[in-house]
Formats: sequence, C-alpha cells, structure tokens
Amino acid sequence: MEISTKENESLLSAVYERVMAAVHAEKVVSEQESFVFQIELLSQEINSGASFEQYFRWVEKPELDGIVYYVKNLDIPELVNIVEEAIKVAFPNGIPEGDEEYEECIEWSESQEVRLEELFELFEEYNGTIINKLGTFIKENSLA
Repeated sequence: MEISTKENESLLSAVYERVMAAVHAEKVVSEQESFVFQIELLSQEINSGASFEQYFRWVEKPELDGIVYYVKNLDIPELVNIVEEAIKVAFPNGIPEGDEEYEECIEWSESQEVRLEELFELFEEYNGTIINKLGTFIKENSLA
C-alpha cells in the first residue's frame, strides 16, 4: 500500500475544490481538470464510509457513464477491474438509460451491498497511489 505525500494531498485538495466550484457554477472546465475532479469525486464518495453505494447514489448517470474512462487514464489496471466490477454488481442489467430508471436501481440487495463493501476494501488499498498519481498529473499539467 502506497502512502500519499502531503504535497500531493494539498495539490489535489486545492485543484478539486477549485474545479468543484467551477462545475457547480456550470462553468466549463478542461479535460485535465475534469479528470482530476471525477477521480477525486469517486474516491471521496466511496471513502465516505458507505462504499460504492454512496458514489452510485450521488453521481448522475453521465458521470457514472464516464468514470471507467477516467479510471483507465490513471493507469492502475487493478483499479479499473474493481470499478468495472462494482458497476456490474450495482447494475447487473447495465446502467439504466433514463434518470427515473436510474433512481429506481439504486437500492441493492444484501448480497450486492456485501460485494460492494468488499470491492471498496480493495479500492481503499489504492488511496495513496491515486493521490500521488493525481498530484503528479496536476504538476505535469500545471493545474495548481
């Protein structure tokens, strides 16, 4: 398990807060900013104590549709597998197309909840790696 650096934690926090404010103000953000924002949103939501359930309940369908793309760009293949499996567990028939159908699918059986928790525990092992990779990305792309 990789430990994140304080520098990378600070960089990530600053960029995430700035981009989150822009997103909530419906301003356009760059692809690089969106990458950092979406990965950190995923991490924060599932690390909030409710596993992947929290993330699936709070994000909108377009964000969920794009998260695997962003995770693939982190270049941590094991993490891609974890996120893809969590989506399959939560939405065994595929991610619903409409918002109303999506809302109806975010109540899970006990077995789904148990598996989502197990996947969260696997994801959690990569928290430091994710922060360090995003910190490096922020520096390389002059996002801070």
